[in-house]
Amino acid sequence: MLYDWYVIFNLAAFQALGLVSRKYTYNLEGVGTETFLVCQGEGVSVLFRDVFLPVNFEDYNPYTRGDYAIRLNDDGFVEVGIKVPE
Repeated sequence: MLYDWYVIFNLAAFQALGLVSRKYTYNLEGVGTETFLVCQGEGVSVLFRDVFLPVNFEDYNPYTRGDYAIRLNDDGFVEVGIKVPE
């Protein structure tokens, strides 16, 4: 599967805030305005379009779920992927 990837936030910077959750809203190219709810618990996860995407869940990077995926890039930024229609 191919995904269009969008950088959402820096993982270390989010964790340094000490927040339980935070919303990020972006205008994504070709998609429009989207809101991401980032949650900190035992790990960090993103709620996007009613899909829960955990960062590095069981060491899967990227972690995919349906039409969406999440990954931690080499620079420490979390990216959300949206499946490209075939």
